[in-house]
Amino acid sequence: MHLRLLKAKALLLRDNIRGCTTLSTALPKVVTVGIDFGCKNSRVAIIDSLVPEVIDSEGGHSTPSYVTSIEPETSERYAWALQRLEGLGKCVAVGELAKRRMSRQPSDVVLNIKKLIGKQFDDCWVQGMRKRVHFSIVEGGRGEACVQIHGVRFSPVEIASVIFAKLKDVVLMYQFHHELKAVISVPIFFSEQQREAILLAANKAGLTVLQLIDEPTAAALSRATIKEGTIVVFDMGAGSYTVSVLGVSGTNIEVKSQSADPIVGGDQFDDIVLYYFITQIRNFHQVDIRSDKYAMMLLAEAAEQAKVELSTQHEVTISVS
Repeated sequence: MHLRLLKAKALLLRDNIRGCTTLSTALPKVVTVGIDFGCKNSRVAIIDSLVPEVIDSEGGHSTPSYVTSIEPETSERYAWALQRLEGLGKCVAVGELAKRRMSRQPSDVVLNIKKLIGKQFDDCWVQGMRKRVHFSIVEGGRGEACVQIHGVRFSPVEIASVIFAKLKDVVLMYQFHHELKAVISVPIFFSEQQREAILLAANKAGLTVLQLIDEPTAAALSRATIKEGTIVVFDMGAGSYTVSVLGVSGTNIEVKSQSADPIVGGDQFDDIVLYYFITQIRNFHQVDIRSDKYAMMLLAEAAEQAKVELSTQHEVTISVS
């Protein structure tokens, strides 16, 4: 917050020196942003002069969708990465800092919250997810799926709201604005309940949501030039896979057909690579590392990194120490 205010004052001073019109509360500066809310990573782009620009966050174009608690004594040092989570009564780390905590406190780091939002605890997909993740998924007061951090229960809306708040801060650190209006992409298979939960989370973060847009349509619109006719969009995320057939006519984009699997995504590729590593270690060293949570965490990170590097390389070498 202090950095944002300092930057705003610097901008005002700069504009006064140049003789430009300064910002004021009488003439609030409003900006429209596009948000890609993902299971593992999220992105935000600012629309300035009709040209979208993805904002860098913590050294990259995306912000890890990770949330964890943080010790009070370290809050001053990591103020840039913190958001307020009301139910916990203190701040939580969001983004890259939370992702780094995976190696030390995996049970207190929440990710893949997009898979839980708007879902009931007894949903078969939720029960399957409980067996795979390292954090606690518990039942809420109305039967909804919730998560638990340090013994405190939180709804997916609360966790998603601090991720949206982090993305809002990314924009404000880049360019000061009084109000942010947002267009948020969501999976095409999201139910009305899930879409309402996304809206609620964004509103809690202080965003004014103009529209929720289906991810295949967002992908089509991201093209600089869209020709009329039929477009096929293949959308592979960390937690789902969708193939959509879109019809384009002028400025109208219509979903003609779509097929989706809400549980098949990049995570499954990671699991395959991880299982291969485990098998190789067992065959060559006669050691089964599955009971060592720390080793498994390092190996899982290496598996994900190998998958990313194989997108641009024919082979990669994995080294874990």
